Amino acid sequence: MMNLTVRNIVKSDALKYKYEATVDDGSILSSSATLSVKECKELRMILVGTVQSGKSSTGNAILGFDAFESKRSGDRMTMEIKKQQAAKEDKRVIVVDTPGLFCRRNKDDKETFLRHINKGIEILFPRPHAFIFVFSIMSISDWDLKMLTFFEKNKSLKDHIIVVFTGRDMLEKDKTDFGTFRSELPPDLRSFLSKIGTTRIFAFDNTKSDKAVEKLIEAVDMLSTAKERYFEILTNVTR
Repeated sequence: MMNLTVRNIVKSDALKYKYEATVDDGSILSSSATLSVKECKELRMILVGTVQSGKSSTGNAILGFDAFESKRSGDRMTMEIKKQQAAKEDKRVIVVDTPGLFCRRNKDDKETFLRHINKGIEILFPRPHAFIFVFSIMSISDWDLKMLTFFEKNKSLKDHIIVVFTGRDMLEKDKTDFGTFRSELPPDLRSFLSKIGTTRIFAFDNTKSDKAVEKLIEAVDMLSTAKERYFEILTNVTR
Protein backbone atom coordinates (compact mmCIF):
# COMPACT_ATOMS: atom_id res chain seq x y z
CA MET A 1 0.00 0.00 0.00
CA MET A 2 1.22 3.44 -0.83
CA ASN A 3 -0.05 6.70 0.69
CA LEU A 4 -0.30 9.71 -1.57
CA THR A 5 -0.89 12.82 0.52
CA VAL A 6 -1.52 16.46 -0.30
CA ARG A 7 -0.89 18.67 2.72
CA ASN A 8 -3.71 20.64 4.32
CA ILE A 9 -4.20 23.85 2.43
CA VAL A 10 -6.00 26.80 3.99
CA LYS A 11 -8.38 28.65 1.74
CA SER A 12 -7.13 32.17 1.10
CA ASP A 13 -8.90 33.11 -2.10
CA ALA A 14 -10.91 35.85 -0.36
CA LEU A 15 -7.80 37.97 -0.75
CA LYS A 16 -7.34 40.36 -3.63
CA TYR A 17 -4.12 39.91 -5.51
CA LYS A 18 -2.42 42.65 -7.50
CA TYR A 19 -0.64 41.69 -10.70
CA GLU A 20 1.44 43.87 -12.94
CA ALA A 21 2.70 41.16 -15.29
CA THR A 22 3.69 41.17 -18.92
CA VAL A 23 3.91 37.70 -20.42
CA ASP A 24 5.91 37.36 -23.59
CA ASP A 25 6.15 33.60 -24.04
CA GLY A 26 2.81 33.20 -25.82
CA SER A 27 1.39 30.90 -23.17
CA ILE A 28 -1.32 33.01 -21.59
CA LEU A 29 -3.64 34.85 -23.89
CA SER A 30 -3.38 35.18 -27.63
CA SER A 31 -0.85 36.07 -30.25
CA SER A 32 -0.32 39.40 -28.55
CA ALA A 33 1.16 37.45 -25.61
CA THR A 34 0.57 40.35 -23.25
CA LEU A 35 -1.39 40.34 -20.00
CA SER A 36 -1.74 43.15 -17.52
CA VAL A 37 -4.03 42.39 -14.59
CA LYS A 38 -4.76 44.53 -11.54
CA GLU A 39 -6.75 43.44 -8.46
CA CYS A 40 -7.54 40.19 -10.24
CA LYS A 41 -9.41 37.37 -8.54
CA GLU A 42 -8.10 33.91 -9.34
CA LEU A 43 -10.35 31.00 -10.32
CA ARG A 44 -8.32 27.79 -10.24
CA MET A 45 -9.49 24.47 -11.66
CA ILE A 46 -8.23 21.00 -12.61
CA LEU A 47 -9.48 18.97 -15.58
CA VAL A 48 -10.04 15.29 -14.78
CA GLY A 49 -11.15 12.55 -17.16
CA THR A 50 -10.36 9.48 -19.19
CA VAL A 51 -8.60 9.35 -22.54
CA GLN A 52 -10.44 11.25 -25.31
CA SER A 53 -13.17 12.52 -23.00
CA GLY A 54 -12.64 16.03 -24.34
CA LYS A 55 -10.65 17.40 -21.38
CA SER A 56 -8.25 19.49 -23.40
CA SER A 57 -10.91 20.96 -25.69
CA THR A 58 -12.94 21.79 -22.59
CA GLY A 59 -9.92 23.61 -21.16
CA ASN A 60 -9.61 25.55 -24.40
CA ALA A 61 -13.29 26.50 -24.28
CA ILE A 62 -12.95 27.72 -20.69
CA LEU A 63 -9.86 29.80 -21.45
CA GLY A 64 -11.11 31.07 -24.79
CA PHE A 65 -8.09 30.10 -26.88
CA ASP A 66 -6.17 26.99 -27.98
CA ALA A 67 -4.10 26.53 -24.86
CA PHE A 68 -3.99 22.73 -24.89
CA GLU A 69 -3.43 20.21 -27.69
CA SER A 70 -6.85 18.71 -28.37
CA LYS A 71 -6.35 16.45 -31.38
CA ARG A 72 -8.25 13.17 -30.89
CA SER A 73 -5.44 11.10 -32.34
CA GLY A 74 -3.87 8.66 -29.88
CA ASP A 75 -0.51 10.22 -30.71
CA ARG A 76 -1.67 13.63 -29.52
CA MET A 77 -3.15 12.80 -26.13
CA THR A 78 -2.14 14.84 -23.10
CA MET A 79 0.94 13.11 -21.72
CA GLU A 80 1.88 15.46 -18.87
CA ILE A 81 0.35 18.04 -16.56
CA LYS A 82 -0.03 21.43 -18.23
CA LYS A 83 -1.08 24.77 -16.76
CA GLN A 84 -2.53 27.68 -18.73
CA GLN A 85 -4.38 30.86 -17.85
CA ALA A 86 -6.37 33.74 -19.29
CA ALA A 87 -8.00 37.00 -18.22
CA LYS A 88 -11.80 36.91 -18.04
CA GLU A 89 -13.12 40.38 -17.23
CA ASP A 90 -11.93 40.97 -13.63
CA LYS A 91 -10.83 37.39 -13.10
CA ARG A 92 -7.73 35.36 -13.78
CA VAL A 93 -8.83 31.88 -14.87
CA ILE A 94 -6.19 29.20 -14.31
CA VAL A 95 -6.67 25.70 -15.72
CA VAL A 96 -4.54 22.59 -15.22
CA ASP A 97 -4.94 19.77 -17.76
CA THR A 98 -3.97 16.30 -16.55
CA PRO A 99 -3.16 13.11 -18.49
CA GLY A 100 -6.24 11.00 -19.11
CA LEU A 101 -6.87 7.88 -17.12
CA PHE A 102 -5.81 4.78 -19.06
CA CYS A 103 -3.58 6.70 -21.41
CA ARG A 104 -1.60 4.05 -23.29
CA ARG A 105 1.70 5.84 -22.78
CA ASN A 106 1.13 6.42 -19.09
CA LYS A 107 1.06 3.74 -16.45
CA ASP A 108 -2.54 2.58 -16.43
CA ASP A 109 -3.15 2.36 -12.71
CA LYS A 110 -4.82 4.25 -9.91
CA GLU A 111 -1.52 5.25 -8.34
CA THR A 112 -0.26 7.10 -11.42
CA PHE A 113 -3.60 8.74 -12.13
CA LEU A 114 -4.00 10.09 -8.60
CA ARG A 115 -0.39 11.22 -8.49
CA HIS A 116 -1.16 13.44 -11.48
CA ILE A 117 -4.22 14.84 -9.71
CA ASN A 118 -2.26 15.50 -6.53
CA LYS A 119 0.48 17.21 -8.52
CA GLY A 120 -2.15 19.43 -10.12
CA ILE A 121 -3.42 20.40 -6.67
CA GLU A 122 0.08 21.42 -5.64
CA ILE A 123 0.51 23.50 -8.80
CA LEU A 124 -2.69 25.42 -8.01
CA PHE A 125 -1.49 26.67 -4.63
CA PRO A 126 -3.04 27.53 -2.23
CA ARG A 127 -5.79 25.22 -3.58
CA PRO A 128 -7.96 24.56 -6.62
CA HIS A 129 -11.50 25.86 -6.47
CA ALA A 130 -12.95 23.17 -8.72
CA PHE A 131 -12.30 19.73 -10.15
CA ILE A 132 -13.84 19.59 -13.61
CA PHE A 133 -14.84 15.98 -14.32
CA VAL A 134 -15.16 15.59 -18.10
CA PHE A 135 -17.18 12.88 -19.83
CA SER A 136 -17.86 12.37 -23.52
CA ILE A 137 -21.51 12.15 -24.51
CA MET A 138 -20.41 9.89 -27.35
CA SER A 139 -18.96 7.21 -25.11
CA ILE A 140 -19.44 6.54 -21.38
CA SER A 141 -17.13 3.63 -20.69
CA ASP A 142 -16.29 1.34 -17.81
CA TRP A 143 -13.14 3.43 -17.44
CA ASP A 144 -15.25 6.50 -16.67
CA LEU A 145 -17.13 4.58 -14.00
CA LYS A 146 -13.91 3.21 -12.53
CA MET A 147 -12.55 6.75 -12.30
CA LEU A 148 -15.48 7.75 -10.09
CA THR A 149 -14.62 5.02 -7.57
CA PHE A 150 -11.22 6.64 -7.04
CA PHE A 151 -12.88 9.66 -5.43
CA GLU A 152 -15.80 8.13 -3.53
CA LYS A 153 -14.18 8.35 -0.10
CA ASN A 154 -12.81 11.88 -0.53
CA LYS A 155 -15.59 13.85 1.16
CA SER A 156 -13.58 17.07 0.97
CA LEU A 157 -13.58 16.75 -2.80
CA LYS A 158 -17.30 16.27 -3.42
CA ASP A 159 -18.30 19.90 -2.88
CA HIS A 160 -15.66 21.04 -5.36
CA ILE A 161 -16.67 18.86 -8.32
CA ILE A 162 -18.18 20.25 -11.50
CA VAL A 163 -19.20 17.85 -14.27
CA VAL A 164 -18.93 18.62 -17.99
CA PHE A 165 -20.31 16.40 -20.75
CA THR A 166 -18.68 17.16 -24.11
CA GLY A 167 -20.43 16.62 -27.44
CA ARG A 168 -23.71 18.43 -26.88
CA ASP A 169 -23.75 19.15 -30.60
CA MET A 170 -24.22 15.43 -31.22
CA LEU A 171 -27.28 15.36 -28.96
CA GLU A 172 -28.70 18.33 -30.83
CA LYS A 173 -27.99 16.63 -34.14
CA ASP A 174 -29.92 13.57 -32.94
CA LYS A 175 -32.63 15.82 -31.45
CA THR A 176 -32.07 14.28 -28.03
CA ASP A 177 -32.78 16.29 -24.90
CA PHE A 178 -29.92 16.46 -22.35
CA GLY A 179 -32.31 15.43 -19.58
CA THR A 180 -33.29 12.35 -21.54
CA PHE A 181 -29.63 11.54 -22.10
CA ARG A 182 -28.92 11.77 -18.37
CA SER A 183 -31.83 9.52 -17.50
CA GLU A 184 -30.30 6.79 -19.67
CA LEU A 185 -26.83 6.91 -18.12
CA PRO A 186 -25.46 3.94 -16.12
CA PRO A 187 -26.91 3.82 -12.56
CA ASP A 188 -23.55 4.50 -10.88
CA LEU A 189 -23.04 7.66 -12.92
CA ARG A 190 -26.63 8.83 -12.32
CA SER A 191 -26.09 8.35 -8.59
CA PHE A 192 -22.86 10.34 -8.76
CA LEU A 193 -24.59 13.20 -10.61
CA SER A 194 -27.43 13.30 -8.09
CA LYS A 195 -24.89 14.05 -5.37
CA ILE A 196 -23.32 16.86 -7.41
CA GLY A 197 -26.57 18.71 -8.15
CA THR A 198 -27.88 20.21 -11.37
CA THR A 199 -26.23 23.63 -10.88
CA ARG A 200 -22.80 22.03 -11.34
CA ILE A 201 -23.54 19.84 -14.35
CA PHE A 202 -22.99 21.21 -17.87
CA ALA A 203 -23.14 20.02 -21.47
CA PHE A 204 -20.56 21.65 -23.75
CA ASP A 205 -20.46 22.08 -27.49
CA ASN A 206 -16.72 22.56 -27.92
CA THR A 207 -17.07 23.12 -31.67
CA LYS A 208 -18.20 26.73 -31.16
CA SER A 209 -18.49 29.53 -28.63
CA ASP A 210 -20.79 28.25 -25.90
CA LYS A 211 -22.73 30.18 -23.26
CA ALA A 212 -22.40 27.14 -21.00
CA VAL A 213 -18.77 28.18 -20.48
CA GLU A 214 -19.87 31.43 -18.84
CA LYS A 215 -22.19 29.51 -16.53
CA LEU A 216 -19.39 27.11 -15.58
CA ILE A 217 -17.09 30.01 -14.70
CA GLU A 218 -19.89 31.46 -12.56
CA ALA A 219 -20.18 28.09 -10.80
CA VAL A 220 -16.44 28.03 -10.09
CA ASP A 221 -16.68 31.60 -8.82
CA MET A 222 -19.40 30.49 -6.39
CA LEU A 223 -17.16 27.68 -5.13
CA SER A 224 -14.29 30.13 -4.65
CA THR A 225 -16.38 32.22 -2.26
CA ALA A 226 -17.66 29.28 -0.22
CA LYS A 227 -17.17 29.10 3.52
CA GLU A 228 -13.52 28.92 4.52
CA ARG A 229 -12.36 25.37 5.04
CA TYR A 230 -9.34 23.14 4.90
CA PHE A 231 -8.92 21.31 1.62
CA GLU A 232 -7.36 17.91 2.06
CA ILE A 233 -6.94 14.80 -0.04
CA LEU A 234 -5.48 11.65 1.50
CA THR A 235 -5.49 8.76 -0.91
CA ASN A 236 -4.60 5.17 -0.11
CA VAL A 237 -3.41 3.39 -3.19
CA THR A 238 -3.27 -0.40 -3.36
CA ARG A 239 -1.47 -2.15 -6.18
